[in-house]
Amino acid sequence: MPQKEDHVVSEAEWQVMRVIWNKQHTTAKEIYELLHESLDWKLTTVKTLLGRLVTKEWVQTTKEGKRFIYSPLLSQTDAMKLATDDFLARFCATTVGETIAEMIRTTPLRQEDLQLLRETIDQIHPMSITCTCLPGQCNCHHEKG
Repeated sequence: MPQKEDHVVSEAEWQVMRVIWNKQHTTAKEIYELLHESLDWKLTTVKTLLGRLVTKEWVQTTKEGKRFIYSPLLSQTDAMKLATDDFLARFCATTVGETIAEMIRTTPLRQEDLQLLRETIDQIHPMSITCTCLPGQCNCHHEKG
């Protein structure tokens, strides 16, 4: 899994990753052909984004003849976990449940998604949560000052 500093990717890099996860093995030209009309990108843009994703260890490249084939090193599930952890770390730990509840309330979900959420919630055991905010960052009862 990428290091903490390498897990942050731009919106453009997410767009490229979505194609790579879908195709599993693809070329810069294939990605360009899929995305250029919707995103008004040039082939050089796609190649730049792929280079960044290789550096961040989200994608690996292998050479086949004169072309490079790009494959995911990081699964979509692992990437979503990194993004979710990064997002939730921005809030007071004592309000994460409220944040998740709001996300569930405002996100369109299929019946299958709701069933998965119910099953998951039923399997979770409550935990004691300690606020780790710096002074002035929250108003929970754990704040010092």
